[in-house]
Amino acid sequence: MHLFSQDKTFIQRVNLTAAFMAAFHVGAVAALFFFTWKVLIVAVVLWWVAGSLGIGMGYHSLLTHRGYKAPKVVEYFLTVCGTLALEGGPIAWVATHRVHHQAQMQILVADDHEVVRKGVRAILTSHFRGMECIEATNRTRRDQ
Repeated sequence: MHLFSQDKTFIQRVNLTAAFMAAFHVGAVAALFFFTWKVLIVAVVLWWVAGSLGIGMGYHSLLTHRGYKAPKVVEYFLTVCGTLALEGGPIAWVATHRVHHQAQMQILVADDHEVVRKGVRAILTSHFRGMECIEATNRTRRDQ
């Protein structure tokens, strides 16, 4: 139990993320009994808005990499679309993603010949090792 003694997941009374996930799964089962094509089309459009506009154009390209400039109204709109994806707030998402890119680039530079030699498998491995680096960084911040 020592491993989890500092983890806030086990200290909090109700894990909010778990509660939302449970509610969404119950809602998904209930949705099977209320199916209409109109609702399916709305769900697909909202999924695209949250993923493509919100995460892809908003959180990733605009906020994380500052790949382009947009008026504040557009920036706020894309940020709201990103929150629809339920991947966290914009500040936390951008910070975590920037750390992910730093860790991933360090691994890719260190394993450059491995990436060329092994292709997709090496890229996926470096991606998941980058995620491990983010988790280690988060643990270090919590310990301080």
